[in-house]
Amino acid sequence: MRIVAVHPGPDWSVADCHRGYVEAFKALGQTVVEFDTGARLDFYEAALLEDADNQTVRAAFPDATDQAVLVSKDLESVLYETWPDLIWVTYGTCVDPRTLQLARRRGHTVVIHHTEAPYEDERGIKWAAAGVADLWLINDPTNIERWRQAWPHVTYLPHSYRPTVHRLPRQQVAPLWDAIWIGSSFPSRVEWFTRFVEAAQIDLALAGNWMNLADSHPLVPHILNGNHESLDNTEVPGLYHQARIGLNMYRRETEDGATADGWAMGPREVEMAACGLFYLTEPRGENRERLPMLPTFESPEDAAEQAAWWTAHDKQRRAVALDARAAIADWTFERRAVQVLTLLEQLNAAA
Repeated sequence: MRIVAVHPGPDWSVADCHRGYVEAFKALGQTVVEFDTGARLDFYEAALLEDADNQTVRAAFPDATDQAVLVSKDLESVLYETWPDLIWVTYGTCVDPRTLQLARRRGHTVVIHHTEAPYEDERGIKWAAAGVADLWLINDPTNIERWRQAWPHVTYLPHSYRPTVHRLPRQQVAPLWDAIWIGSSFPSRVEWFTRFVEAAQIDLALAGNWMNLADSHPLVPHILNGNHESLDNTEVPGLYHQARIGLNMYRRETEDGATADGWAMGPREVEMAACGLFYLTEPRGENRERLPMLPTFESPEDAAEQAAWWTAHDKQRRAVALDARAAIADWTFERRAVQVLTLLEQLNAAA
């Protein structure tokens, strides 16, 4: 099978999902051509035009929608050159939906991996109703009945990890920090960690996209990556291995009136478990079903109190971490990719 895998554009956790599936499809013997959405968006965003006086310049394409349309025209040329059996789109918000509708009319199968459920479900459900994709794979089933009212072929696909990346340390590592958290600094998380730092008497490390903080913010001294930009996912396990515990909380921010009250686990907690990192978590349906051995917290202050106990009890912490790792051992991208290929076979057989 020839697959054109469309990069999501942003280089945070959605890009990690893209890379995981590209690796998995290749491991299963599929031919994969990657379309680098992010590089093309950067190009069109940086393009400049001289004004008539030849003294000043302005953005050639200042509107993000125009940039997405141009990127999608680039995608159309790649599809013409490649003529793939499958167009695999991760996230999808940076692609013009009309390009995907055109691809379906030309006989290509389009699958969208909607990685931001339930936070961005409203946009996805509108696209589903418009016939943008043959198959939708969503990372949280909270609104799955609404999805299926819009389009019948919608499946819940949990988050995954890469065994080649997310694994136990090859040798015992002396912890550098008591606690660690890696991710994007949504306002709700900034507020949460500000309260946690005020309450906790432990050494906290933060990493990821924390670019919106003033230099004077109390969280800045805790940020590991000085440029505050997203980390390459291959760097994440090494940081996890240098911490005693991890922390997990879910975002509160949504788009277009969607809900933040999800059921599924997030990508980082799957990765923490795969790396053998014990962590404290907010409660959610899936992590209570799959990882009931991990303790939950109700507030930053509660998390700070529990963190103080767990960081001082190495034996108990390590036992729980190994149990959590065993519980998600088969949550790999390759296993999910096999599920996807099976779903496509069933979809084609029913057509």
